Amino acid sequence: MSLLHPLQRASTSSGSACIWLLWAATLTPSTSFGQINDLDGVWQGTLACSAQMDPSGRPGSPAFTAPLPVTVSMGAMTARRENARIIETHNGTIQRSGQASLDAIGHRKDGTGKPWRLHLKGLQSGTSMALSGPLESVDGKDKWRTCKLALTLTTPPPRPQAADATRVAPTRPATPAAAPPPVPAARPQAVPPSRAAIPPTAPTEDRQVAARHQAEAEAAANAKALEQEAARTAANQAAAERAAAEKLAADKAAAEKAAADKRAEEGKKAPIRVRSTMDL
Repeated sequence: MSLLHPLQRASTSSGSACIWLLWAATLTPSTSFGQINDLDGVWQGTLACSAQMDPSGRPGSPAFTAPLPVTVSMGAMTARRENARIIETHNGTIQRSGQASLDAIGHRKDGTGKPWRLHLKGLQSGTSMALSGPLESVDGKDKWRTCKLALTLTTPPPRPQAADATRVAPTRPATPAAAPPPVPAARPQAVPPSRAAIPPTAPTEDRQVAARHQAEAEAAANAKALEQEAARTAANQAAAERAAAEKLAADKAAAEKAAADKRAEEGKKAPIRVRSTMDL
């Protein structure tokens, strides 16, 4: 019995340590993903490119600057620059180390000229990011401009509070007493962070009642709209009939007046005397 107790204590202690390590490991990935999620949102920036470098020595297009908002989601960056002449599509990534890269392909809308690409690299620090690189031919052989892009996180997405409120730091289980022999306890089940972060949902009956109320409200609104449309149609039809009757009466009055005027004009004329053979 004296040898059994130390072995049981050693086995229980090592098992408790393994449980604690496994529990801590389940929380580690969410922390890493949280660092990436902190960068999510819209980054407002300005793309500044130098004057075009012409290998023949002739002056090229002048330098330019253009606004370029970049959207970041789970470490992926996307952007689009478009005006009346060109379209440029951007895609890139941000690493947990802060390394960032953004590539773009662009072309003219009218199909003239050669397409180009942008290959920008840089670092992210806090809510700022600075990248630079060439604007070049698609194959990368001809370097046409040198560009810089400065970005600032302006609209981060809302962060849910449920996950932080329900997350509990793991505690190391206490070592059981030496005597009497410990009774094996059930292993604590770690709650996955994703499951703990789900906010409570409304009961099924409440959702059904809300859906029924919404459907009734929409039906009432549609019925009211139909009534208003029918009233407008009836009013327009009555106005059209009234206008037609008024026009018909006006036309009839005008015709009668014209006939009366004609008869009066004919009455003013002297009667024509017809000569007979007796007058000869």
